[in-house]
Amino acid sequence: MEKFLKILMSYNPQKFELINDLIEEGHDSTRGIFVNRTLKMDDIKYIGFDMDYTLAIYNKIEIEKLAFDLSIEKLITTKGYPEFIRNINYDPSYVIRGLLIDKNRGNVLKIDRHKSVRRADHGTRSLSAKEIRDIYINGRIKQSDGGFNSVDTLFSLPEAYMFAKMVDAMDDGSLQIESYAKLFDDVRLCIDTVHRDGSLKGEIAKDLQKYIYKDPRLPLVLDKFREKGKKLFVLTNSEWSYTNIVMNFLLENTMLEYKNWEDFFDIIICHASKPEFFVKGKDFVEINQETNQMGEVANQFEKGHVYAYGNYTKFEEIIGAKGDEVLYVGDHIYGDILRSNKDSGWRTVLVVEELEEELAKIHNVYPDTRTLNKLEEKRDKIDYEITIYSNKVKKLKDFKKEKFITLTEKELVLIDQAILDFEENIQTFETRLNKLLLQIASLRKKIDTSFHKKWGPVFQEFDEISRFGDQVRDYACIYTSRLSNFFFYPVNNYFKSLRDIMPHEKFHII
Repeated sequence: MEKFLKILMSYNPQKFELINDLIEEGHDSTRGIFVNRTLKMDDIKYIGFDMDYTLAIYNKIEIEKLAFDLSIEKLITTKGYPEFIRNINYDPSYVIRGLLIDKNRGNVLKIDRHKSVRRADHGTRSLSAKEIRDIYINGRIKQSDGGFNSVDTLFSLPEAYMFAKMVDAMDDGSLQIESYAKLFDDVRLCIDTVHRDGSLKGEIAKDLQKYIYKDPRLPLVLDKFREKGKKLFVLTNSEWSYTNIVMNFLLENTMLEYKNWEDFFDIIICHASKPEFFVKGKDFVEINQETNQMGEVANQFEKGHVYAYGNYTKFEEIIGAKGDEVLYVGDHIYGDILRSNKDSGWRTVLVVEELEEELAKIHNVYPDTRTLNKLEEKRDKIDYEITIYSNKVKKLKDFKKEKFITLTEKELVLIDQAILDFEENIQTFETRLNKLLLQIASLRKKIDTSFHKKWGPVFQEFDEISRFGDQVRDYACIYTSRLSNFFFYPVNNYFKSLRDIMPHEKFHII
């Protein structure tokens, strides 16, 4: 590394200064890249990027509050909702990504990978386990039944909170709406409108520093990819004018040898309409960068030009690469990752911003987690002892019933005494078990609320993987908290997944 930096200092002093400063900052474990499916970066020819929450990291609290407030105004001005809802303040701590909205019942759910409802709110009121079982048969849901909406992007968090608070208002009689489903549709429409009509993006553009974090490693990562021969492209649903403003902010004055932000990329595609881009899509058309007007159909890509619409089959035809030669980086499980992987065969990187905080909390609760594991081992041993003694009692009682005619009085007394002794042992173990279960319950709650006071960890649900964690595992080849984490890895890195084992194999590994 020292030799490399000396060469770099003589060749490009500006880049040396940037890299040296960032190396001195160090690299912590929360900035890792995690592998679900083996990925050889040597095989990748093209790397594509979504913009929002991938190239551009938004200030989460500020942008969610902005989207919430603008949507409240839309509900009042376009849907006739009462003025008092303007007094509802956004609470960024209420929801986490991966929840599910039951719009017909006014509920917010957290489910595990088996689709079992493990926690639920009606509005913002927590439902008991009994209430959950009464509402959802066997505590499970069928998403195919309809009426469920995923909180699967960071943009959808204010929508979920708004819906929950409006449900509260409906229940206390202060808001008169015909149904929870109608309420959700109104909230969804207003949230979508502020994203589409330019009101949200217009406010962001007025104060980019307030709403967007400028990652100093981003230009270096893009430059690093390019130096190793990777072709880079932007594939975003945002319109050109907004894309240009944001990307210029992110990549201006980088001290690298690029005249403008467009020089970092070989292809720029806006108005992509993902996930339709991966399913059907339209022809590519060139955008006039001065007027924002759509031009002629484009059958080739030129560096420095900007394109709109399109579809992945035409894209692959033009670039001469397909499937696992293309890597796409995005933050949306459905729009960016599932559809790109399933329909195009592209390799995928999922950006999960919450991962850094989640990993830091995992580290913080590690001593408690280790204690919990030991307590659960003791519980299992006591359970085993209770089972053994219970079986002995049952066998003696069965023996006594079957053979009492042939047994002497003394033998019957001895059997009864043995049963009493075993039952005393069971009672002793039951007492110890009860004490242990209280300790386990208390520690579980402490660990769980360390992640989130209401919903717990994003990726886990007690002993199960959460629905969100399961989706990350199933759909993303690799995942990380931010794009710039690639700064710490060689461009030709071989991302190798851990050996996947079944439960019965674990006994031979431990």
